[in-house]
Amino acid sequence: MPQLRKRTARDGENAEESERLLGGDAGANAGGSSSETPRMSEEERKRNELAKVWATRVQALFWGGLMFFVVQRTNFLEVLLNGEEVNRIYLNVGIVCVVMNVCIFIFKMYIEPMQSGRRPLLDPMSPHIMVSSVLSILGFFALLKGLWPAYGLLTPVILVVIFMGVLMGSALVPFVFTFYAED
Repeated sequence: MPQLRKRTARDGENAEESERLLGGDAGANAGGSSSETPRMSEEERKRNELAKVWATRVQALFWGGLMFFVVQRTNFLEVLLNGEEVNRIYLNVGIVCVVMNVCIFIFKMYIEPMQSGRRPLLDPMSPHIMVSSVLSILGFFALLKGLWPAYGLLTPVILVVIFMGVLMGSALVPFVFTFYAED
């Protein structure tokens, strides 16, 4: 049976220290008052937001550069288009799944918000998101099976690097919904 330890004065200090560092209300939850600890200033918030934006951009540039390197070194486009050793049926199924996924993304992120005049609503229970999830899984495994004869054990690594490069590269695209009315 686990033993419970007694609360000490040090516990309150830890909660106040967490409150001060995180800018949250950990002190209020631990019995201390949150008004004793200073909140983050507006300048610190802007600096943190700017740091997040730049960290995302650096990661996007890293993954984009890595994707470009992998595509060039593996001659990916040539193998994809003209490779004799690929399994064409699975490769075509994977490509169709990826194209349908891109169409769903464009619809959910661009067309639907333009029609409604609001920011995109990405509800996890939306049928579009569910179909997109199934297409993503099916497309990955179909591409994996289709490209396996050409690249062997490197196929999953190549596909993950390309996926991450495209995903993080989309972070470099300016946010197009700033002109829409706020909810």
